[in-house]
Amino acid sequence: MASFVRLSRLDPYQLFVSTLREARPVMRLAYDSAFQAFTRRNDLVMESLRSQLDDQASFELDLTGSSWHTPRRTQDPRRLHAEAQVMDLQADQFASLVVCFGDDAIQRFRRAVLGGDSAMRPGFGPTYFGERLTTLLRVGSNAFRHVSEWDDMFTTLPYPDISDVKPGTSEYRALQNIEVIQRMFGIGKHELIRDPISWRVIVTIDGQYGTAEPSYERFEQALIQAARDIARIAGGDAASLLENELARENTAELQIQ
Repeated sequence: MASFVRLSRLDPYQLFVSTLREARPVMRLAYDSAFQAFTRRNDLVMESLRSQLDDQASFELDLTGSSWHTPRRTQDPRRLHAEAQVMDLQADQFASLVVCFGDDAIQRFRRAVLGGDSAMRPGFGPTYFGERLTTLLRVGSNAFRHVSEWDDMFTTLPYPDISDVKPGTSEYRALQNIEVIQRMFGIGKHELIRDPISWRVIVTIDGQYGTAEPSYERFEQALIQAARDIARIAGGDAASLLENELARENTAELQIQ
């Protein structure tokens, strides 16, 4: 039976809202895990720095011959730094699950309601430092999947100016992403893309990192706002169809509670 399920096209409004509902437990777990991994990464970085300072203090004590203080045994700073890099990658991996899910969900809805391809522009949803949500999601998913390809494509820095590259080519599409990443996250033109971009994307969308607990609900609300933008542009009864489906979902949640 399962192999025949996708042969029939579901109503795009029902599909979008149902997709959010069914994915919510897993996406919330991935979202929270990304923040936890980055917190652990920061702890390891600080521990590595403390170990290096302790090693320096031990070295200075040995030189002076002081016996009044016995340095405490510390962990290997190199191992701590390596573990911090692992957690940095983990934060990006967990975040990429959320980013790729959001990108796919909203692009499926966009194509079904508006038609056309899944280009980054025009964007939909909330605006973050001049970029719309859908552009940010596309950049985050592309950075996680294609950064090694960009390394092979552009072997010297700085990256080429996009105006010098033929539109529609793979190089042009890569530079579209790279330009947004550089502008959004302060990465220089002479720097390779090495930051956890997917992680940075969910932090930007969450908008309250460092001042409040992370909330997957903020991410989901941003997706819904993007869907509302799409439905409004589609015109006709698109907006009411989406709102009816959202209302039906909210009613069902209240009944469960």
